[in-house]
Order: sequence, then C-alpha cells, then structure tokens
Amino acid sequence: MTTMLSAQEEQMLEGLTNSLQCNQREAIRIALYEASRSGLKALQSTSRSQERQQQARAMRDALGLSG
Repeated sequence: MTTMLSAQEEQMLEGLTNSLQCNQREAIRIALYEASRSGLKALQSTSRSQERQQQARAMRDALGLSG
C-alpha cells in the first residue's frame, strides 16, 4: 500500500524508523498500536473519573447535601 505524505510526515516517519531501527511499515504499525493503547487508556481514565463523580453525587444526594 502506498500513501502520499507531506514533507513533515515524511520527516516524522524517518525519525520513527531511525528511533525504532526498523522499516517504515513496522514503524507505522508500532505507532498505530501505541496510539490505540494511549487512546484506550484515556477512555478508561475518563470512564473512571465519571464513575467517581457519579458516586460522589450519589453520596451527596444520600446525605442530603447540595453540591
């Protein structure tokens, strides 16, 4: 598969291949994998934060506190 990259994207890909010491295809696969992992972690963190907020709200309601 081929793709058109901007000059900046080419430089980024070159940096990835040098840092990871692999070919372009492997560098892209690793980058996509890491991006998906960090996205999942962000979603999980947001979900945990929302759960804590809901629990705190339920506690305030149960105690009759406004907030």
